[in-house]
Amino acid sequence: MLYTQGTVSRTDSLPVATVVPPETSIRLPEVEPSTASAVAAAKRRPPPGQEVAPPPVAPRKERSGRSRSAWKIGAIIVGLSAVAVTAGTVGRLVWNNDGPPATTVPIGTPAPTTATASTVAPTSSTVASSEVTSTTVAATAAPLADGIAAPVVAYTATCPAPGGGWELVPTWPGDLAGLAKYDVEMLIADSWVSLTGWSNPAEPNSATLHGQPANASYTVRMTAVMTDGSRSANTPTPVVAPATSC
Repeated sequence: MLYTQGTVSRTDSLPVATVVPPETSIRLPEVEPSTASAVAAAKRRPPPGQEVAPPPVAPRKERSGRSRSAWKIGAIIVGLSAVAVTAGTVGRLVWNNDGPPATTVPIGTPAPTTATASTVAPTSSTVASSEVTSTTVAATAAPLADGIAAPVVAYTATCPAPGGGWELVPTWPGDLAGLAKYDVEMLIADSWVSLTGWSNPAEPNSATLHGQPANASYTVRMTAVMTDGSRSANTPTPVVAPATSC
């Protein structure tokens, strides 16, 4: 049976014990962090009927962890590649060093030269022979008409029948070595027209002018044509019939 002061009056004459007032401060038992969070949440809980939406929960940053993992894997791959390249380079150097040593040329050694065909200077007789040959070839190759003077144009007037007009007959210019013919031309209306190819003096030719009246005048030129096709110079010459009639 518990005795509570002030509720039941004691009739006995037991001495009253001195009551020690209890401590005003109350020490609560230590609460774990999770329990403390629950208690704080309970205190913040609104009264019934005034429910508030819970605060949004921040998403977990899982991508950052995955990114760090990808970077780590990439770094590992790059490191392995660098090791492989270094190993291959070292292997090639070792393999190349196994061959024969390179030939070194000391400083000041003249560079090798390739053999060239030797030439012999021509003697005086060879030079003379070549000069004679070149002179002969040059003389042979020169046109035959070089150095030939222009043929002289000359006509003779005859009167075969009185009243029939004058007949103007050309004179053969002369024989030439290598001559093929004389080309006789007349100037007609500002153009040179070929009258004949005169090959020898006895050959009749169309260069003869028949039935010409007194003082008839023409311009004629003659050109020596050689067997190699070369042509000499020429001189246009006027041909005039006598002043009197035939």
